Amino acid sequence: MASTFGNILKSFSWFRPRRTGGPNVPRVITIANNKGGTGKTTTAVNLASGLAFRKGYKVLLVDFDPQGNASISLDVDIENLKHSVKDLLGNSSYPVQNLMWKKGETLRILPANSALKDIEPELLASVDGRLRLRARLLPIAEEFDYVIIDTPPTTGLFTQAPLIASGEVLIPVDVGYFSLQGIRQLLEEITKVREHFNPDLQIAGILLTKFDSRTSFSAQVEKTLRGSFGNLAMKTMIRINIDLVRSQVSRQSIFAFDPDSAGSRDYQSLIDELVGNVMTFPKERKRRAVSGIQSQSV
Repeated sequence: MASTFGNILKSFSWFRPRRTGGPNVPRVITIANNKGGTGKTTTAVNLASGLAFRKGYKVLLVDFDPQGNASISLDVDIENLKHSVKDLLGNSSYPVQNLMWKKGETLRILPANSALKDIEPELLASVDGRLRLRARLLPIAEEFDYVIIDTPPTTGLFTQAPLIASGEVLIPVDVGYFSLQGIRQLLEEITKVREHFNPDLQIAGILLTKFDSRTSFSAQVEKTLRGSFGNLAMKTMIRINIDLVRSQVSRQSIFAFDPDSAGSRDYQSLIDELVGNVMTFPKERKRRAVSGIQSQSV
């Protein structure tokens, strides 16, 4: 299995993790994997919530999956949405600020539901269809330090558009052979996006999820991942933890549901690894990290 992924990596040797963003420039990170069940939404929700409420950054979470799971995970009633990310992409004159759901002082959600699928034919038929998300996010993103985009398990338009709009992509990979195989397809898609639309797109890292230290298979997958992808593999791993599932049922981030859980510690580690040890906030904001996590209901 290791030799298989060694061959994959040869085709993508130009990928290297690099921190994007800077003063007055938000980091826009898409969470993507064309395979389902890898922890994309769990990662998007907890990364956004942790950056907002543990680090004090101003964060926009964009739900770009018609299933709306990221929205549901933070208690957005997607069945009764009057406006959503679909309105951002369409010709609606509805004020953009009114499309966002407010969660505390530092987190905003641009929600989605099944209505997002209705605009896909228009985007596919339009010359600028794949570029529209980037164009519409640009003036909004300036208000935030981080924009986190959740995507569906596909390499279609709803993944392509976020990749075009982003500076980085974070790839969750669960402990499973087919999940690792799926990286090939995503890397090929990223290559096309770089060649035709977004040459600055970087891989923030490949994140191993659902890791179980009790099994030899988890250790084997970790060894393969690190041996094949080197420093693209995040040091942080997200362990199997039932509290991550329970937090979704409760429609809260893991930090609000149980800040002392293994899941909370793992996602805190991911955030620290992505942000680094630099504590100066972009745009020189003098915000203070919120300490009362549980009181935020996020």
